[in-house]
This record gives sequence, structure tokens and C-alpha cells, in this order.
Amino acid sequence: MSFFSSISQNNVMPLNGDEGNPAVPQALSLWNAQDWRGLKSLYRSLPAADRTHMIIRMGWALAFHEISNPYDYEPEIKVIIAGITHIWAWKARGFGYGHEIEKQDWEKCDYLAEQAYLILKEAEKDLSKDSALYAIMLYNEHLLAGFRYDKRAKDEGGKPSGYIDDVVNHAVDQLETCTEQNILAAHAHILFDSPKWHGDLNRMYNTTHYHISKRPSAYWLGLHAMAYFEEWYWYVAFEEDAQKAKEYKNMLDTLPFIGEIHKLNDAYWNERSQQSTNAPFAEKIFAYNYFSILLTQLCQEKLAKPHLEEMGKTVTFIPWCRVYAEDEIYKNINKFRAKTGLKKIEFKD
Repeated sequence: MSFFSSISQNNVMPLNGDEGNPAVPQALSLWNAQDWRGLKSLYRSLPAADRTHMIIRMGWALAFHEISNPYDYEPEIKVIIAGITHIWAWKARGFGYGHEIEKQDWEKCDYLAEQAYLILKEAEKDLSKDSALYAIMLYNEHLLAGFRYDKRAKDEGGKPSGYIDDVVNHAVDQLETCTEQNILAAHAHILFDSPKWHGDLNRMYNTTHYHISKRPSAYWLGLHAMAYFEEWYWYVAFEEDAQKAKEYKNMLDTLPFIGEIHKLNDAYWNERSQQSTNAPFAEKIFAYNYFSILLTQLCQEKLAKPHLEEMGKTVTFIPWCRVYAEDEIYKNINKFRAKTGLKKIEFKD
């Protein structure tokens, strides 16, 4: 049995495959035809966030298979291969909690994530100004950093003090020099610094404010909505101190907190009204989805309504998969739409 055939093929494509990104079916067609020139041209034609999103969706669409000589391709194709391999690492891991994952699945995940990193480092020699490359590198580091941390702990005979990640530091430094800002690179960085991954709430919010302070559009305020959601998710799903979880839940109904949410929502719409809608597709759907999930979970249906309306069918697997099983996502979104007076959407898988 080959390495790839030993990995489950079940997790091929969560939700609607392209999440509304028209570049995804084009890219898959070019990939399947091995039209590397056409795929490179498509890659270069897209904003950085849109090509990052395209690569991630390709990874979910494509079943595992051996990619011969990945280092022989042009740099743009290497980034695509690395991104696909990164998603395959997630498929190898599976979607359970860490303690539920079998050892052999962790080993496959580690191997694939390491391969993705090595291919990215090779592509970086020619694409050091491409923020899509660093977005994939940061997403991949969610997995690799954990493996390196575990190896350090084993080598040092105990839990290391502090979390050191030179790859993240390098990627963040390089983003400062890139020719184009990328909301998904910021997303990956904030997630890395969240308590669910390798940081804590203070680090997460500091990183969030760092990115939104340089925002090129109002859609980047979706990163702040995302941070609020990640905090909510942490206390609801992971906080082991029952008293802290209780205090957080009680805080959600206080006027100061509700005021913060209203202030963020108002800032978003005010900035939106003063700018053109000419922003990358991935920026728009990021804001639509994170504002929608945050406001619905906080029972702020009135505020949620225009976000749900704009989101429409462009539902993204993340963040909705954090709260609902895959086959329950569309149904729950339609429940929220009904509560706000919006019509039911007939979603197609």
C-alpha cells in the first residue's frame, strides 16, 4: 500500500466546493489538464487573497495522489502544490480533537506539512514578495509548530519554556515587504496567536490590532469580528476553568460588551459607505462570514441581518464548522435568516 492510498479519501470537499470563488473551477480544470502555463497565468491574474483562497479550495477538492518532482515546477505552481499538500496534511489528520487522532495519522500529517514547508521555501527564492506564499506558510505552521514543540519537549525532557517559532516570525517580517496585503495571511497569523493554537487572548488581540491598523479596506474589520468569535469559541468549547467560562458568558449580556460589538459593526458599515466595492473576493466573503457567525452566536439578529444577506450562498467552511456539523451548517444559517426576516436559501452542495 502506498503512502497516499493509506490516507482516507473521505474528506474531499467540505460544503460548496469553490465557496463562490470563480477561479477555483478554472484552476481545477487547468490542474487536471496539466496546463501549467494556464494555471500560472491564472495565479498571476488574481489578487493575493483570492489566489490563496483558490489554492485552499483546490486542496479540498483534490483527492490524494503522488505529485512527482514538485521542485521541478515554476515558482507559482510550487506555491499551489505546497498549499494543496498543506490541506492534504489536514485531511490526513482528520477533524477530531487532538487527543482523538491516531498516531499514524499524526505521522502522515507531520510528513505532509513538512513537505509543504520545504516546497514553499524553494518557491520563496523567486517569490519573496508574494503574500499568498506567506499565507500558506502561516496556515501550515499551525500544524508544524505543534510537531516541533512536541519534539523540543521530548529532547529537553519536559515542557519547554516559551513558544519559539522562527518560521512565523520570518513570514510576518516578509509580509511587511510584500507587494500586496492579504487578509488570509493576517487570518493565519491571528489564528496562530489564538489560545486554541499557540498563543493566548492577549496575543491574539494584539496581533488583530496590528493587522487592522493597516487595513486597506473596511472588510479587514472582519478580522476584529473573527477575534471576538475566537474568544467566544474558546470559552464555549475549550476553557477548562468553569468559573472563567461562566464569567465570560455573563459578560456577553452586559452593556459595555454589547456596546463594543455595536461600535465595531457601525465602524464597518461607515467605512464601507465611504469606499468602493473594488476589493478582493476573499476579503468580502471573509467579512460576510465572520460578522454573520459572530452576531448570530451573540443573538444580535438585527445586526446580523445585512451581513447574512450579503453572505448569501458564499458560506465558508471556516468558521461555520467550528459551531455546526458540516451537514447542519446550511440548515442553521437558514434558521438565522428566518429569524431576521430573510428568505430561505436553497443551497446546493
